[in-house]
Amino acid sequence: MTTRLMFINASDAARSVEAFHAPLGLGYLASALRGAFGQTHFEFTVVDNDVEAEICSFKPDIVAITAVSGNFNRASEYAKIAKL
Repeated sequence: MTTRLMFINASDAARSVEAFHAPLGLGYLASALRGAFGQTHFEFTVVDNDVEAEICSFKPDIVAITAVSGNFNRASEYAKIAKL
């Protein structure tokens, strides 16, 4: 059985530093999970915009959210959407 895992990057695209740098932590997590469980155990997607639509279309089993402190409220809203 494949577990569907969605990583959400709760960044602010209006801030150039956030839009320019990819969230390396998400890549590290995906790589570690593939190393521990194999290439086929997880299906990954990374989302940073249109989060609600992506959640509805991907239908993840697990949602992980990354954010800097300044985007805490944005990350909280994404968590509420994912919980539905």
